[in-house]
Amino acid sequence: MNSTVFPKMEEKIISGYKETLMSAVDVQVHNIAKAIEATDDREEQIKIIETITDDLRIFADKSGYFFTNQLDGTSINTPTDKASNGNNELELQDANGVFYMKEFIKTVSDGGGFVSYHYEKPGKG
Repeated sequence: MNSTVFPKMEEKIISGYKETLMSAVDVQVHNIAKAIEATDDREEQIKIIETITDDLRIFADKSGYFFTNQLDGTSINTPTDKASNGNNELELQDANGVFYMKEFIKTVSDGGGFVSYHYEKPGKG
Protein backbone atom coordinates (compact mmCIF):
# COMPACT_ATOMS: atom_id res chain seq x y z
CA MET A 1 0.00 0.00 0.00
CA ASN A 2 1.40 3.35 -1.01
CA SER A 3 0.70 6.46 1.00
CA THR A 4 1.18 10.10 0.27
CA VAL A 5 2.41 12.59 2.80
CA PHE A 6 2.35 16.27 2.00
CA PRO A 7 6.00 17.24 1.43
CA LYS A 8 5.94 20.16 3.91
CA MET A 9 4.31 17.99 6.59
CA GLU A 10 6.85 15.20 6.09
CA GLU A 11 9.68 17.73 6.26
CA LYS A 12 8.35 19.15 9.56
CA ILE A 13 7.96 15.70 11.11
CA ILE A 14 11.49 14.67 10.16
CA SER A 15 12.85 18.02 11.35
CA GLY A 16 11.16 17.48 14.72
CA TYR A 17 12.70 14.03 15.09
CA LYS A 18 16.12 15.39 14.14
CA GLU A 19 15.89 18.15 16.76
CA THR A 20 14.88 15.60 19.40
CA LEU A 21 17.75 13.30 18.44
CA MET A 22 20.31 16.11 18.40
CA SER A 23 19.26 17.24 21.86
CA ALA A 24 19.28 13.72 23.25
CA VAL A 25 22.71 12.97 21.77
CA ASP A 26 24.14 16.27 23.03
CA VAL A 27 22.93 15.52 26.56
CA GLN A 28 24.36 12.00 26.48
CA VAL A 29 27.70 13.12 25.08
CA HIS A 30 27.96 15.59 27.95
CA ASN A 31 26.92 12.98 30.54
CA ILE A 32 29.36 10.38 29.24
CA ALA A 33 32.24 12.86 28.98
CA LYS A 34 31.71 14.01 32.58
CA ALA A 35 31.41 10.44 33.85
CA ILE A 36 34.58 9.11 32.19
CA GLU A 37 36.82 12.11 32.85
CA ALA A 38 37.59 10.80 36.34
CA THR A 39 39.56 7.82 35.01
CA ASP A 40 42.19 7.19 32.36
CA ASP A 41 41.61 3.43 32.50
CA ARG A 42 40.01 2.44 29.18
CA GLU A 43 38.26 -0.65 30.54
CA GLU A 44 36.74 1.40 33.36
CA GLN A 45 35.61 4.04 30.85
CA ILE A 46 33.91 1.32 28.78
CA LYS A 47 32.11 -0.01 31.88
CA ILE A 48 30.90 3.51 32.67
CA ILE A 49 29.66 3.99 29.09
CA GLU A 50 27.81 0.66 29.24
CA THR A 51 26.21 1.58 32.57
CA ILE A 52 25.02 4.92 31.22
CA THR A 53 23.73 3.68 27.85
CA ASP A 54 22.49 0.11 28.46
CA ASP A 55 19.00 0.98 29.68
CA LEU A 56 18.46 4.33 27.99
CA ARG A 57 15.65 4.36 25.47
CA ILE A 58 14.07 7.23 23.59
CA PHE A 59 10.77 7.77 21.80
CA ALA A 60 7.39 6.81 23.16
CA ASP A 61 7.69 3.21 21.96
CA LYS A 62 11.21 2.90 23.45
CA SER A 63 12.61 1.92 20.04
CA GLY A 64 15.47 4.41 20.14
CA TYR A 65 18.71 3.65 21.96
CA PHE A 66 22.25 4.95 22.20
CA PHE A 67 25.18 3.01 20.80
CA THR A 68 28.81 4.07 21.02
CA ASN A 69 31.74 3.40 18.74
CA GLN A 70 35.33 4.51 18.51
CA LEU A 71 36.43 6.56 15.51
CA ASP A 72 38.16 3.48 14.09
CA GLY A 73 34.75 1.74 13.89
CA THR A 74 35.15 -0.48 16.96
CA SER A 75 31.94 -0.91 18.92
CA ILE A 76 32.14 0.24 22.53
CA ASN A 77 28.55 -0.55 23.42
CA THR A 78 25.47 -1.62 21.50
CA PRO A 79 22.88 -2.27 24.23
CA THR A 80 20.69 -4.36 21.92
CA ASP A 81 23.56 -6.48 20.58
CA LYS A 82 26.21 -6.98 23.25
CA ALA A 83 27.97 -9.58 21.06
CA SER A 84 29.09 -6.74 18.77
CA ASN A 85 30.93 -4.92 21.58
CA GLY A 86 34.64 -4.85 20.85
CA ASN A 87 34.17 -5.74 17.18
CA ASN A 88 35.25 -3.46 14.38
CA GLU A 89 32.15 -2.49 12.38
CA LEU A 90 33.82 -0.36 9.74
CA GLU A 91 32.84 -2.67 6.87
CA LEU A 92 29.19 -3.18 7.87
CA GLN A 93 26.67 -2.33 5.15
CA ASP A 94 22.94 -1.90 5.23
CA ALA A 95 20.58 -3.56 2.73
CA ASN A 96 21.21 -0.69 0.29
CA GLY A 97 25.00 -1.03 0.39
CA VAL A 98 25.58 1.97 2.69
CA PHE A 99 28.73 1.55 4.78
CA TYR A 100 27.00 3.23 7.68
CA MET A 101 29.85 3.12 10.20
CA LYS A 102 32.17 4.78 7.69
CA GLU A 103 29.44 7.37 7.10
CA PHE A 104 29.03 7.94 10.86
CA ILE A 105 32.76 8.52 11.25
CA LYS A 106 32.87 10.89 8.27
CA THR A 107 29.86 12.81 9.57
CA VAL A 108 31.37 13.12 13.05
CA SER A 109 34.71 14.21 11.56
CA ASP A 110 32.90 16.84 9.50
CA GLY A 111 31.30 18.34 12.62
CA GLY A 112 28.13 16.27 13.03
CA GLY A 113 24.88 15.65 11.23
CA PHE A 114 22.76 12.73 10.14
CA VAL A 115 23.37 9.49 8.27
CA SER A 116 20.54 7.75 6.42
CA TYR A 117 20.75 3.98 6.61
CA HIS A 118 18.52 0.96 7.18
CA TYR A 119 18.94 -1.13 10.31
CA GLU A 120 16.44 -3.46 11.91
CA LYS A 121 15.76 -2.50 15.49
CA PRO A 122 15.40 -5.62 17.63
CA GLY A 123 11.74 -6.47 17.88
CA LYS A 124 10.74 -3.54 15.68
CA GLY A 125 11.90 -4.34 12.16
